[in-house]
Amino acid sequence: MHFSRASVVEIVKRKTTVDNFSIGFTGFDEQDPLVAVGAIRLGEHREYFESVIGFWGAQDYMKIWDAGLRRLLRGASISCLATSVIQPSNAKFVEVSPLYREESDVYVQNCLLFLDQLADEFDPTAPWESVSPRSVVDEDGVRISEWLVSTADIGEFLERSQ
Repeated sequence: MHFSRASVVEIVKRKTTVDNFSIGFTGFDEQDPLVAVGAIRLGEHREYFESVIGFWGAQDYMKIWDAGLRRLLRGASISCLATSVIQPSNAKFVEVSPLYREESDVYVQNCLLFLDQLADEFDPTAPWESVSPRSVVDEDGVRISEWLVSTADIGEFLERSQ
């Protein structure tokens, strides 16, 4: 079998392309079937999270992730990925990964949104409305962990997941 140089280069590219961004569920907690386990890939880093299933099902989480990522690609400077949401009227907090866009760079952080500290009522259909502007240090002056991906990385993920 003979391969042209161009086809070999294309095969190598496909095999060496690293997914710099992805988010999805990997399974369920063996001890609690109402908790889905997920992972977010941020360049070389992989962060795991647990999502409570009840108020939202797995498909609901994925829909809100899609909406949050697409609004970022449309030019929004702030968005988020809600990773654990229970009925807001019963919750003290929700878990999100804020996304901060600066040109083609997207900074990703982790945080808890304490619902009693929000200026407005939490809207689960638009969780990004409750995300504060980006800060790189917390109230104690400690650097906030964040990861950098690009809008191109996010766009590629959305293309792959259709």
